[in-house]
Amino acid sequence: MKTIEVFVRSVYGVQAIYPANAEARTLAEIAGTKTLKGSVLAKAQDLGLAVKFVADPAAVKLAGAF
Repeated sequence: MKTIEVFVRSVYGVQAIYPANAEARTLAEIAGTKTLKGSVLAKAQDLGLAVKFVADPAAVKLAGAF
């Protein structure tokens, strides 16, 4: 089973779901967007893809600075 990895980032107070791996980026390309909506992730699950939420890489990088 393929796994789509995504992370959530708050942009101007709005939660956005960003692709974190190649499979998720391909799905975003198919959807014609840079971010993924919950409805797109639900359809991906209907197709048999697993969705995994991972840490925001920018937040992890910032946390490592301290």
